[in-house]
Amino acid sequence: ERIFANYNEVRVLERKILHPFMKKCRWFGGKARAISKMSIHKVIPVKVEGETHYLTIIEVHYVQRLPEFYFLPLCFIPSDNIIDTVEYTAQSVVSRAEIQGKIGFILDSSYHKGFRDFLFTGMERKARIKDDEGTLEFNSSVFTKLNVEKVDSKILKADQSNTAIIYNDEYFFKFYRKIEQEINPDLEIVRFLTENTSFRNSPKFAGSVEYRATDGSTIVFGLLQ
Repeated sequence: ERIFANYNEVRVLERKILHPFMKKCRWFGGKARAISKMSIHKVIPVKVEGETHYLTIIEVHYVQRLPEFYFLPLCFIPSDNIIDTVEYTAQSVVSRAEIQGKIGFILDSSYHKGFRDFLFTGMERKARIKDDEGTLEFNSSVFTKLNVEKVDSKILKADQSNTAIIYNDEYFFKFYRKIEQEINPDLEIVRFLTENTSFRNSPKFAGSVEYRATDGSTIVFGLLQ
């Protein structure tokens, strides 16, 4: 919490850490464009089994294009815990860090099993997390009963513009990386076909993770099918 509240620490993140990390990520679409700066637009803290994960929205400013928004969930893991909880890869490690005397890593939470499991169980429970500017909503379809007794999750390694998580070899969760503060046609079409038609030739809507702001805008972080 202190890092995100400290102007100088945030500037270090924006200028020296996020820029090189995102440029090596498969899902970042602005690699070939001239970037003027990156800034942290919004941070939503989420508690998961005693650890805090920060759902971070990063605004990327280009020299000759309109800004884009990208989604990056972040967490800090001490180095002695990293093997047990996280897939340690070039894609998952944002930076080395020392926080409150503990040496470890700032990581992309998508590679943290506890966080992935929390997303799945949160959709089953229809959890709601409020902050001053809106509500983080975990939704599930009335037509689907999610089996959360035992949760097994893994990230697909294929190159793509989003992050795909497989749950129990049955559910496909698409974590959107480039996000828009408007209607997501992907989610709306899948949900409409599942809940309002008899069409059965596409995977059914099973759940979503969305942030509904008090100003009426909605950000879709993920879609479960």
